[in-house]
Amino acid sequence: MIHPWASELPRRAKPRWPHTAWRRSSVLLVLKAFSAGCSALTGVEAIANGVPLFKEPRAARAKRTELLLGLILGAMLLGLAVLTNKFHVVPRSGETVLSQIMVDAVGRHWAYYFVSLVIILVLALAANTSFGGLPVLTSLLSRDGYLPHLFGVRDSRLVFGNGVWVLTVFSGILLVAVDGNTNTLIPLFAIGVFIGFTFPRPAWSCIGVARGSPDGVAGRRSRRRAMVTAVATIIFLFTKFVEGAWVVVVAIPLLILLFNRVNAYYARTVRQLGIGKVPGPPIRKRTVVVVPVTNVSRLTRLALSEGHIVG
Repeated sequence: MIHPWASELPRRAKPRWPHTAWRRSSVLLVLKAFSAGCSALTGVEAIANGVPLFKEPRAARAKRTELLLGLILGAMLLGLAVLTNKFHVVPRSGETVLSQIMVDAVGRHWAYYFVSLVIILVLALAANTSFGGLPVLTSLLSRDGYLPHLFGVRDSRLVFGNGVWVLTVFSGILLVAVDGNTNTLIPLFAIGVFIGFTFPRPAWSCIGVARGSPDGVAGRRSRRRAMVTAVATIIFLFTKFVEGAWVVVVAIPLLILLFNRVNAYYARTVRQLGIGKVPGPPIRKRTVVVVPVTNVSRLTRLALSEGHIVG
């Protein structure tokens, strides 16, 4: 049946965005949320880099520490999500979400400032991670001939001071470039970490096969993990490209080019000096020795004797 006034009834408005556009935007939001969530995983590599510092059994202790770190991070993220939903916190300029949660939870009095001070101290300690790890990495690269050898020299405090100074200068340049907004640097760091997660796994699998080790369950598991981290890296690059990820895309090829140029220089130097090869017999040549004297004495005799030995 058709109502006679049906033509006068208010018609349902057409959606402003097509369904396909909504689906595409939803996929983009999910990818951005995924990349933002992966940023929370950028501290787990510190434990992997510090495995040699653990007591024996190092691998078991490092795994337990990694598990505890994952549980702590998961509990903190879930707790922040629950509190954000409870207090109806939304992002706004001038105050972070964490600050809004603390204000709603404890109020803006001494407890708020105490927690803020503790967070500042924790972040200050976290910033020291790079200064402890990167100089060691540059020393290993210099030992292999991919960076100048001065990065492998320890100073009077038995630390790789040259690496520390270079890191200090470049950190200052980055902070000035982003106008002190460290949130802009998080995608750069996260992408670097996930690239470090991705490439070693297939590399170690290939090394094991080259050494004759059977490519069994461990090799397949390693390749699957490499695929997962590679997908995360690609999503990061796609969703954070205009927010600063393009710097990583430009910087990594330049760094690889720098490493190869330094290594080529040291390889030429090794060939020219013949390092690692048994040299031929020494060539004997007569040397003219000039001994200036002002008078004749016993010192003159000793000086001429030394001249005969040298010549």
